[in-house]
Amino acid sequence: MKCTQYFLFVRQRPDRSIIKDEWILKTINNPLKTEVQTDGRIRKNMRIRYFADTDTALIEFSGAPVVETREITENLYIDLDEKGNLVA
Repeated sequence: MKCTQYFLFVRQRPDRSIIKDEWILKTINNPLKTEVQTDGRIRKNMRIRYFADTDTALIEFSGAPVVETREITENLYIDLDEKGNLVA
């Protein structure tokens, strides 16, 4: 995966250590938002929210409306859009 030195540095921060390579690849292939920066670099976004009080993370892959939530395991749920695509 090609990335900047800045990205590699920031990824070492404790609040970014939970980010997995597969989440990054999912974002590259299906971003919530894509921006071309003034220097020509391309920024692709997804949203990860961490809730310390429950030690849980919400990873949003799409801005589509959620029409169904499925329990995969006791501690893992997925949200799907009307076509069955992963939203969060």
